[in-house]
Amino acid sequence: MRRGDLRGRGGVIIIEGDSGTGKTRLLEEVVRKRPDGLRVLRGWGDPDTQGVQLAPLLSAMLATEPPMVHAETMRELLNTTDARFWVLQELENILQRAAVTAPLLIALDDLQWADDLTVLALRSLGRRLSTERILWMVVSRTRGLKPAVRETILHLQEQGATVVPLPPLAPDAVGELTRDVVGAEPHDDLLAELAYAGGHPMLLKELLHGWKEEGVIAIREGTAYLAGIGLPPARLTDLIGNRLARLSPGARDLVESAALFGRSVDIGHLARLLDQPPSALLDPLMEAQEADLLDGEQEVVRFRHDLIHDVVIADWPADLCRTLRRRIADLLLESGRSASEVGPMLCEVATPGDLEAVEILRRAARNSPPARPEPQQRSLAGHWSWCRRLPPTERRSPRRRPCCSGRTVRPRRPNG
Repeated sequence: MRRGDLRGRGGVIIIEGDSGTGKTRLLEEVVRKRPDGLRVLRGWGDPDTQGVQLAPLLSAMLATEPPMVHAETMRELLNTTDARFWVLQELENILQRAAVTAPLLIALDDLQWADDLTVLALRSLGRRLSTERILWMVVSRTRGLKPAVRETILHLQEQGATVVPLPPLAPDAVGELTRDVVGAEPHDDLLAELAYAGGHPMLLKELLHGWKEEGVIAIREGTAYLAGIGLPPARLTDLIGNRLARLSPGARDLVESAALFGRSVDIGHLARLLDQPPSALLDPLMEAQEADLLDGEQEVVRFRHDLIHDVVIADWPADLCRTLRRRIADLLLESGRSASEVGPMLCEVATPGDLEAVEILRRAARNSPPARPEPQQRSLAGHWSWCRRLPPTERRSPRRRPCCSGRTVRPRRPNG
């Protein structure tokens, strides 16, 4: 960004991405490398202050030297009739006068947690001050947004705002990040294990630093290898566990129960398992979204990342997990899911003597096309015939993995 970019015209830049993808870091770099003479107003959305009107914007304007606004004046305006009109008018006048002296960069982080009046100010003033030397740079997540935030971002894009998306890291970038952290060229096996993080920068860093701390990464002749089983390190499981521990009991039950279904679950099925109406899950789901654990889109709840799911499911006691997942298999069949869809879950949780599960697996295998069956169907057919050949006490999954997880995960350390 050059100072000339703000000469005679303003604009809006929106940095979008999932939590932990480096949005705040990018904003900080822009602020740090700003050209001389550019005045910066820096504000943050906060989940604890969403009820405070204009908190991000006013805190940024009060932090300047001297303050750009008078706190008492703004307090009086906020308490007047038609407060929104007068507050926006006052802010427009203040920013317009300030831009005459020096170009402004208004940097607002975590827009998803901003109050409605701040969101309205961005939407309104971004347009009304577009001919001034004022650049708005806002950071927002892409999912789990309040309607007002989502609609404002769409409106700004329609008005010509520049969007800077931060997608997952490409393989070359993952390799570069790995070299920076471990100080050596990563072996292909290490990079293959890191693919589990899906290119997510924060999760990649937690994996790499955790494995270094636990001595799992070994360096030989300038190449970094994974010297042991690539379990998620304690620092990562503790990070996810702490997020879970801060939830209300209802939200924690929602997340833990959702994990029993897999990476995603229909909200109606989750409500049946919890014996609650779907509408009762909306507030706990919003809380889990704000904690960066779940996403909710239409009628489906998804974990933000496979790693989060696997850490959560690993904390379930194995016997209880198996019992509940067997109940879930019945629930899914009752809702109309086919035997082939439910079969993989039964492969993991069915116990010796479960004749109903055997019949479902037999039906799933029988429904497999004789020519070039799908890999999942071949697995079902092979697993059923394999189970039938073994004594009851040894009818376990040939993959020999924990029944509650698609991946071996260490238990989280208890809090405190």
